[in-house]
Amino acid sequence: MRTFTIIIGLIIALVSVSKAQGLETGHYGYAINGMRSAHAPAPGFSLTNISHIYNASQMRMENGEVHEMGKSVMAFANITLLTYVHDKPVLGGKYFAAAGVPIANLALNPSNFSLNGQQAGIGDMIVFPAALSWTFDRMALTARIGFFAPTGRYKAGASNNLGKGYFSHFYTFNTP
Repeated sequence: MRTFTIIIGLIIALVSVSKAQGLETGHYGYAINGMRSAHAPAPGFSLTNISHIYNASQMRMENGEVHEMGKSVMAFANITLLTYVHDKPVLGGKYFAAAGVPIANLALNPSNFSLNGQQAGIGDMIVFPAALSWTFDRMALTARIGFFAPTGRYKAGASNNLGKGYFSHFYTFNTP
């Protein structure tokens, strides 16, 4: 019961901090592996491969104005995460860390963009330096803190950026 109370306290503290500082537009923290996202792999090293497809028909400008693009923008990203799970419990759960670099393919085809065809390359690196996963009788819970590093191509004003050009951090909490 003490471990569960500590976990709930940490979640409340982290969520309170993230709400107090506000959210900035930018990176999207991946849900990692769907229904199993709250379960850490077995101790040791592992690889996880994830594919994401994004589709949008609107763009929010810097001044907050919503711009209808007329056609959709499609992006595909594939990321392979290298994960290390420690073999000794930390706060009653499994401690792990992970990192990965996505390979992205951006297809811009709205009439108001000058880029035609597809653009592919490396996106912004995702790093989880600290994550804890707990498994209970009927549920699992994972808390992660992570950041994106600006490793993807970025040029101010370009329509084919694969990165954001800045670091950003995030917290994730998962239960199946």
